[in-house]
Amino acid sequence: MSQITLESTLPSRWKAISMRRRRLLACVLTLLAIELFWCCNQIIVSRLGNASLFSGSVLLVCLFLLVAIGARRRLVMLPLWSVSTWLQIHLYTGIFACVVFVIHAPRIIANGWFEGILSWLFIGVSASGIYGIFASRTIPKRLTAVPTQPRYDRIAWHRDQYRQAGAKLFESLTPDHGGDVLADFYTKELRPYFESGLPFLFRIQPNQRRRRALLADLGDLKRYLTADALEAANRFSALIRHRDELDYHHGLQWKLRSWVIIHAALSIVLVVWSVVHAGFAFVMLGR
Repeated sequence: MSQITLESTLPSRWKAISMRRRRLLACVLTLLAIELFWCCNQIIVSRLGNASLFSGSVLLVCLFLLVAIGARRRLVMLPLWSVSTWLQIHLYTGIFACVVFVIHAPRIIANGWFEGILSWLFIGVSASGIYGIFASRTIPKRLTAVPTQPRYDRIAWHRDQYRQAGAKLFESLTPDHGGDVLADFYTKELRPYFESGLPFLFRIQPNQRRRRALLADLGDLKRYLTADALEAANRFSALIRHRDELDYHHGLQWKLRSWVIIHAALSIVLVVWSVVHAGFAFVMLGR
């Protein structure tokens, strides 16, 4: 039985609206919300009211709404629109919250250690969110372009398979007809490569520099090899390419997963810190 969601009950005319028009509509609604907030804030200021209390309350509500998207993504069984719709709500609510923060805070980096940490937390969450927009739109395309498509929890197993294949190929080499040259290259260069994990810098910025260097050095050795040793060298080249594709896939997946964890952790800390800040503000207001 198919799941009935709120989006499936919408008229077909709404479904026909292009994504570009939806984004334009979302931008217009966000600008209207910002204009409405600005007008309300100015009215409070003109009447000598507590504008900071108003803007702070709006900002705190926005933070709770932004955190709610994390819970919604895990409750896929609920008929509350699709995850992509909630991601769009999350994005434009985040833009609105950034504007509210600029209006609410006297300075971007507040004075005092408590308010200063709160400012840096908000900046960190905003920066990680901006990076997430870029990463979620570019990394999946790069992942699908990689021929190797392993599951994340099976990457270590695949890496060990390539290591074992390289070791077996090394054991099959004979010392004559250039095999000793290839064996020496494996001992010095390929064995450390196949036995190594994923370097941290490679996780930050996956690249093919090490793959190109190894293939170039292996290509220089081929002139000294006979047919049998040359076939082994070609198999080593194939293992290098497969291992590099695996590492590339691993690095991209790690970046996506790390971003989600960092953004979620910073968001939770920001909300808790903001609630404490709001509590202090209400206490001072009551004096």
